[in-house]
Amino acid sequence: MKIELVQEYRIAEGPWYSVYVDGRYIIGSFDREKAERYYIDAKNNYGNMNTKIILKSEELGVSSQTN
Repeated sequence: MKIELVQEYRIAEGPWYSVYVDGRYIIGSFDREKAERYYIDAKNNYGNMNTKIILKSEELGVSSQTN
């Protein structure tokens, strides 16, 4: 696992801080402190990052009625 905190400069916007895990962009912010928290959170919760929990699910359909 490789976690990176990257600073990029965006024209007319200033620095942008991004968190990457194994080369995949996770989240970013213009606020470095916030990005640092994202980095720590990604590091502490890496095992849960690919967990998917379906909280609700419904299948809605349109009935076809012919007259």
